[in-house]
Amino acid sequence: MSGASAQNGEALLNRAQMCERRGDVVGAIDSYKSFLARHPDDPMAARARAVCAQAMLMSNRLTQALDLVNEAKAHELDEPDLCYVVAQVHAYSGNMEESLGAARRAVELEPNKAPFISILVTALVYKGESEEAIGVLDGAWARGLDAPELDNALATLATKAGRVDEAIDRINRRMKKEIPDPKLRIELGFHLAGLYEKRGDYREAWEAVRKANGFAERMAMRGQEQTGKRPIPALGYVKPYIDRVSATCGIFDGERLSSLAPTGDEPADRSEMIFVCGMPRSGTTLHEQILSAHPEAESAGESNAVFQAKRGLKFGPKNMARVLDTMRASDWSGIGAGILEELRSISGGSRVVVDKQPGNDEFVGLLAACAPGSSVILTRRDPRDVAISCYFRNFVIGHQWATDMRAILGFQRAKLQMHEHWMKVIPAHAPWLRIMTSDYAELVSEPEGRTRVLLEHCGLGWDDSCLRFAERDRFVPTLLPDQAKVGVYQGSVAKWERYAEYLDPQTRKMFDFLAKRFGFEG
Repeated sequence: MSGASAQNGEALLNRAQMCERRGDVVGAIDSYKSFLARHPDDPMAARARAVCAQAMLMSNRLTQALDLVNEAKAHELDEPDLCYVVAQVHAYSGNMEESLGAARRAVELEPNKAPFISILVTALVYKGESEEAIGVLDGAWARGLDAPELDNALATLATKAGRVDEAIDRINRRMKKEIPDPKLRIELGFHLAGLYEKRGDYREAWEAVRKANGFAERMAMRGQEQTGKRPIPALGYVKPYIDRVSATCGIFDGERLSSLAPTGDEPADRSEMIFVCGMPRSGTTLHEQILSAHPEAESAGESNAVFQAKRGLKFGPKNMARVLDTMRASDWSGIGAGILEELRSISGGSRVVVDKQPGNDEFVGLLAACAPGSSVILTRRDPRDVAISCYFRNFVIGHQWATDMRAILGFQRAKLQMHEHWMKVIPAHAPWLRIMTSDYAELVSEPEGRTRVLLEHCGLGWDDSCLRFAERDRFVPTLLPDQAKVGVYQGSVAKWERYAEYLDPQTRKMFDFLAKRFGFEG
């Protein structure tokens, strides 16, 4: 590389690192991509590819991350950090063989690096190789390694390995020490809460998750402050969301929806798309697993395809009505085609594609305009169980509201009211959009009967494979390792009752109100 070219490459890398420090993930990705396009054979290319792919992965750009790691040169796979990221990207893409191979290669290159050992253990657990996974961990400890990543890895397989007590002891000892990475400390805190729950120690579980959420909220606010943003507490996200969905429901009334009726061939029928949406932890993953196990269908995961279409339209509460007034049927047809193309690119080109982005329930009106014939499933679960499940979940990115129980309940109330609106106006005024609610408790108590209803709603014929979804060799990011390959289970029904006595009076009152208001009482 010439002197001028080297300076240019160095400038791009410096810009990318500066963006990282500012928290500008998009800017960092763009700079790394520019560097790789101009200097593909630079000695720093492998590291740049690794950092860029990880940034894409963490910002939910899975397809781009997969494309980037697939461009890696053969010699670059001797770079252990790149192998580590390749393992991560392939895992989230559902390519567990490739993920496991890359994880093994990373450990082969650096056998004593704890993060590499951790991802190898996780890949083995998801592949059902728990005995080998525990052997890898025990081997690391026998070599004298001691790192929080190893404690974290043990937590992912402690239940299957019968080592819950050991995992709890290790994490408790670790939490008394300094853990430089706050994300890892948060993850260990959530693991500790889950392990206590597995042991039936619900008071200890509640205290552990309360501390983990408090620390997670403080770290999120500190990160906002460090990037020059105004720090927002968890509760601060609720009112803007309520205002936005309220405005959306107001605009998409019966009259507006009726005006969007397809005329002739426009917009084109989009019956190949299924959208599973609702509150996080309300059963979206279970519904998606069942539907995508059908031979004609595949999952696109939690895609941002609909959100990107909405953003391209500048489709916000302030200008939503104006956009609706100016769009033609052919314009909507093009938008629907773009969403379908994006979903198929993620899912591998299957005829029917399932998008389980929970937040798509906000865009049901948009789908009525651009995707006639598509199926929408609004998942429904006891809001008390949803609240506890969200509070015990480390969402890693976004969802800061889930660190505060009052915020969780506020979000739920807004979502459930929005679902009531859609179920009132869509069947009456936009029947070309197939919409239904599906109850989580009913699905787990009567899987075959409810699955038949789901398939009929989506225009799919019956297939037994939908009840055997757990047999698929597929990674599901929203499932914890000990939930992988389990299938339908009822252990999370009425989970809230285990923690009722630890709720403060105001929270318990809100629990009771939501259950009664939305038909879950008793």
